[in-house]
Amino acid sequence: MKRKVTLYQNYAVTSPIVVGWWNKKIIFPVQDYEERELVTILYHELVHIRQHILEMKKIGIFLKLIFWCNPMMNSLLRNIDEWGEIACDRYVCYETAYPYTVKEYYTVAVDGLEQSHIWMPQMVTGFKKKSNFKRRLLQMKNYRKEKEMKFVGGVALSLVLCVLSTTTTFAAAEGFKAGYEKVFDDTTVEIEEKVVEDVEYEEDFFPENENIKFYNQNGINLIGGSGAIDSTSLEKGTMLSIGTVYAEKNQGIGIRLNITPSDKSVQYGIITSDNKKRFVYGTGSCYHVFSISDSGNYEIFIKNTSSKTVTIEGGYSVY
Repeated sequence: MKRKVTLYQNYAVTSPIVVGWWNKKIIFPVQDYEERELVTILYHELVHIRQHILEMKKIGIFLKLIFWCNPMMNSLLRNIDEWGEIACDRYVCYETAYPYTVKEYYTVAVDGLEQSHIWMPQMVTGFKKKSNFKRRLLQMKNYRKEKEMKFVGGVALSLVLCVLSTTTTFAAAEGFKAGYEKVFDDTTVEIEEKVVEDVEYEEDFFPENENIKFYNQNGINLIGGSGAIDSTSLEKGTMLSIGTVYAEKNQGIGIRLNITPSDKSVQYGIITSDNKKRFVYGTGSCYHVFSISDSGNYEIFIKNTSSKTVTIEGGYSVY
């Protein structure tokens, strides 16, 4: 190791820890150490620095922030912490010039476990870990040196994890979006414009702007002077074309409707041959006669202007 590692003592820590990014620091509790303890701790922490365990932890935390919804990321951080300690134990005892035995190495850790009771943040690493100490002992006991995974293999596995996590994140985002949209739709208050019934309105008609549904399923055709309108479901914003009826000058076209629910409003009326729409608003049981000033064909229509689907039935007559 060519970089300097600075040693500190601090009253805020209860066990030795390593902190820092480029310039690493080993922080000891304020207490006296025997030479065997000091050598063991220094070997352990220096191996941590050599193995770049802190950098791996920080990368893991960064990935967790990005792929927050993937439960594998929490497992990744736990495994980096756990296997970082196990790898450090093995390396100190089998790959360095550590002057003591494996038993003496773990004796130092056991002697200090009672003091290691303060939570340790993920951005640091320390010598004593209660949570995985038993596993560390079992791993060391059963340790057999095998061929290590090559660096390229480790990078490939990391990339696979990132790709899978990206897919999970996108899927979760789409799920949250759909959930928010459903909640929004369910809680949106639609204020319907209050209308006065039997007041006749007239405006230009643009069929391309309407969602038109044909009552007879075959398009607009000439229908009789009177007829019934069977029960028909009409979705929000949909216009129902009943058909075209002929009426002479000074006659009237009467339309009667029963609307369910009775508090929902619809437009109903006639459309002239020059695309003028004459209509009134109606709710519940309603009736209106449209006077005819010019002989010709007139299309009878009903449009659902309420916020919900309605059911309509009724009839029409030429007088």
